[in-house]
Amino acid sequence: MIPRALAFYRSIRHRPQTQVRPVPPRIQRCLNVLFVVALLSLVRTFPYFQTSNIFWQTSSRLGLPTNLIFARLLALRPLTPLDEAIKAKFESEPSRIRLLYAAYGPNVIADCPFCQANQPQSYFYYALPAILIPHLLHTIFLGIVTSSSFSGPEGNRFRTQATIAGVALASIELWMRYTYNWEDNATKRNLQEADFFFWRIQLYRNLAFALVDALFGWALWLTSTNRWLVQQPSVRERVTGISQELQTTYQQLAILGPLRNAILRDQELRETSERYWSQEPRIMEEIEREREVVDAKNLALSRLDFGQVQEKARLWVDSVFTGFRPPSRHAKYD
Repeated sequence: MIPRALAFYRSIRHRPQTQVRPVPPRIQRCLNVLFVVALLSLVRTFPYFQTSNIFWQTSSRLGLPTNLIFARLLALRPLTPLDEAIKAKFESEPSRIRLLYAAYGPNVIADCPFCQANQPQSYFYYALPAILIPHLLHTIFLGIVTSSSFSGPEGNRFRTQATIAGVALASIELWMRYTYNWEDNATKRNLQEADFFFWRIQLYRNLAFALVDALFGWALWLTSTNRWLVQQPSVRERVTGISQELQTTYQQLAILGPLRNAILRDQELRETSERYWSQEPRIMEEIEREREVVDAKNLALSRLDFGQVQEKARLWVDSVFTGFRPPSRHAKYD
């Protein structure tokens, strides 16, 4: 048992390490798509692309009278139908609606047909589709990017992790929204102290999308170039590769036979072949006598490690003839 373990350890020790390779074309395309989507997620964090907030636009605190807020807004731009709907909601329930506005955003407050201020959870239920749709699209995107048809086996190995990441982000946002105490803003007197949770969670979501896309792109780059988590070919893949090589060799040998018969049957080709093989030893002998060739051979021999060559040859012979050796007397004790 011990000699076999030592032989196995030596074979692993002298096994050539996997070389770093360039990024495969499929993974390069996948990395480009991930980079573009991550960049778009970062761009959406800029204030220009965020949902408008009438309190930020007018520099108004949450407790300011409704008429004064919208008078300031009208001085900046014409009122939209969304602004008119929000104004009507503010006038009906001025205190609670403003707090819910900071928690769920303008569209939920203006468009919800069944929501009531005395039932704040109704706003959460109405906002569920708007919360889940971005995460659903992002999870579908990660699934497409890590599919075998798009990124090959290098990307398909991260398909489960991509799905888990998408579901985890959606679950975290749902938990944060469900457990958020929107009434904390009732004690905030200044605009700077107010917590506009809806806009804050939008920022976090886009940053999380960009971070997850960047992490998956980094992992795909590391694994596809054999820098991390090197995955050896499966037995099926190795057998398939060897079978293809044997088939190619057989086809070449099958072509070589008729070609050789044709050369031997043609007098001119046969004489050319005989003339070549009669001159080839002399030409090679002259080449080997040249000073450049002799110096190159001596240099190669001086750099050769004969001990390592002998060890590799011994390990190869042992691996070939392992099945032909008779079992030892103590095999039953191994």
